[in-house]
Amino acid sequence: MSPYLQPLHRLLILTPDSVASTYFQRLTTMYLNLNGITTVNFHDLVNHYDEGFRKLLRKLTSKQDSVVCRLSQYRLIEVNEPHSSFFKACNLFFQRKFCLRRCSFETALSLSMCEYFSHPLNVYSHDKYKHYKENTTPSTIPIDLFIEKLKHIEHHFSWVDKNFTHVEYIDHEDFITDTDLTLKKLFNIENRLDFSFTAINKNIFLSDRGFSKLNDASSDFLERIESLENIYPDFPFRVPRKKFTLSEKKVYVSNFDNLLQTYSNYSSNHLEKVTSEDLEKRIVREDKLFGLS
Repeated sequence: MSPYLQPLHRLLILTPDSVASTYFQRLTTMYLNLNGITTVNFHDLVNHYDEGFRKLLRKLTSKQDSVVCRLSQYRLIEVNEPHSSFFKACNLFFQRKFCLRRCSFETALSLSMCEYFSHPLNVYSHDKYKHYKENTTPSTIPIDLFIEKLKHIEHHFSWVDKNFTHVEYIDHEDFITDTDLTLKKLFNIENRLDFSFTAINKNIFLSDRGFSKLNDASSDFLERIESLENIYPDFPFRVPRKKFTLSEKKVYVSNFDNLLQTYSNYSSNHLEKVTSEDLEKRIVREDKLFGLS
């Protein structure tokens, strides 16, 4: 490849939601753009579906820039067209396919809370975060709803295994704990950034909860997002805020322990074993990361 040509990245994120996939997608887009690789965030491919998969693929292949896209099994029910040929084309077109792996119990818990409390999957501003946090009270999550979300996660991983090859799995906790190192390892490019995604995420988290003010790095980061959205008005860049830590979820879900027992009794090859001790250790690590302990 000529040293004067940008490397072309064609990236597909396979997600069941509530695994930080939007956060990963948008930070990846920013990371590549700010390191000199023009990259467009297409968000969900189904959003661009119009008059058939062939037209969608032509739209993608006509792009001269790098692209970051996502695909979810549950969104494909909106498409009245056989999917198998499209999956084969995706396997060929996208150089890399990513799937974030998060604790399946917590993923199911997050999805259940979103539906039960009528929360959006993501919030993108302090005001929205504050609104949903202040209007959420401790409640009992229906067991049937939680099991439905477990099946959703199980079907997602079965779908990935069946239809996609050479998928790269990214550990959710590793990504959140050191976002900068994760991106550096994934893309192996010289990092030109003068700030840390990990530190900014922590600062915004503490600012949302009233424990700190936005520092200069975080303010500059939000301004850069706005500038990217001005350049690419049709593509999303705003980064989602963290709504609930695991320790906060324990407060708002009154039957937390019962849901963990339900999870333990649910048999599936795609869902990892999780104990109360595992979750307590996860809470300690997360609270320490965000400066809550």
